[in-house]
Amino acid sequence: MAQGAVPGDSGGADAELSLQLLGQSWRVDLSAFDDGPAIRDHLAELWGRAVTGSADADAVVFRPAPDAEGAADVRRPQIMVSQPEAFPYAFSGALTRAVIDRRVGTAMLLHAAGLVSADESRAVVLVAPSGTGKSTAARSLGRHFGYLSDELVAIEADQTLTAYPKPISIIVPGFPGGKDEFSPDALELAATPAGTPALAAVVRLSRSADHVGTPELVQTGIHEALGELTAQSSSIWRIPQPLQQLAAAAARAGGPFTLEYAEIEEAVPLIEELFSAAPDAGVTWVAHEPGGEQVWAADAGSAAVPPAVSSVVRAPWTDAVEADGEVSVLRGSRLLRLAGIGATIWRESERPRSISELVDLAVAEHGDHPEADALVRAVVAELAANSAITAH
Repeated sequence: MAQGAVPGDSGGADAELSLQLLGQSWRVDLSAFDDGPAIRDHLAELWGRAVTGSADADAVVFRPAPDAEGAADVRRPQIMVSQPEAFPYAFSGALTRAVIDRRVGTAMLLHAAGLVSADESRAVVLVAPSGTGKSTAARSLGRHFGYLSDELVAIEADQTLTAYPKPISIIVPGFPGGKDEFSPDALELAATPAGTPALAAVVRLSRSADHVGTPELVQTGIHEALGELTAQSSSIWRIPQPLQQLAAAAARAGGPFTLEYAEIEEAVPLIEELFSAAPDAGVTWVAHEPGGEQVWAADAGSAAVPPAVSSVVRAPWTDAVEADGEVSVLRGSRLLRLAGIGATIWRESERPRSISELVDLAVAEHGDHPEADALVRAVVAELAANSAITAH
């Protein structure tokens, strides 16, 4: 695989690969590589569970080096590796980014592993940051349960999942690029379902060599779950009611849950229990949906606070969830977790409020304080600086 070679005649269709990924078809064109057919055959082996006979989507043309034409186009990803052995992992990353770009705004996209029950009817999602256990969990538990993905899952609006059966990325010391790719079949992982299993549970992984005893499913708060799940999502703010959808997913089967463990293999019984658990939510919440146009872009900067504040009102927001006296507010890509006086001020500022009104409301909820006015003004300034409210 001469990745830095000048593109030549690679054999046309012999350098194309048709894949079905996250419910969409892809036609991968490798003809820009001088050994496109050989690369195609190797990738077909690694991505065998996603290979289809044909694809009706526009081709994704992979190129061996940057060029002036279409360098920023998702349909023309660049793969730059100095050693042929590193190509499969580089391709996997480039294709995953292209898949995410196409599906953003259509589903909850989480950086997670996905497992399926024996009857292929239900799925468990294991969420974790890169390098903290997703691929190891998929590799180990995938021998017991059906394999959906080790990297990316899409939870649709009806809380079903579609497969992304990519090769497993495994750290190999001394290997070019640090990781090599292994097909699910070569690792003897259980079958990938053809259908769309229903979501059984979303679990956050917490691996620690210091964990004592068998793995545990620890129930955590909804705001903690929203913070961690939002951080492991892709443009979550572009779907309708993003925090509400995340909360509903996290709360299934009695959650939100964190799986604390030292050896993931020992978690098999817990995953089996989640497959058979009732879908009832473990927590409830109040949703605060914006009444006007939603905010889709990230904040451009902090809002200035007038020296003499006369009234306060909520700034536009994308979605908000209230539970246990706290409020998680999503404004574009930015998530704010508000507690105490901050939660009170935001909740009560659905309509314009004077400082004196907010002081009375804070005292009524949290008790009297000799510096209540100063405390409220300080919190108002902080909320305004974080674009949660607008102060006039």
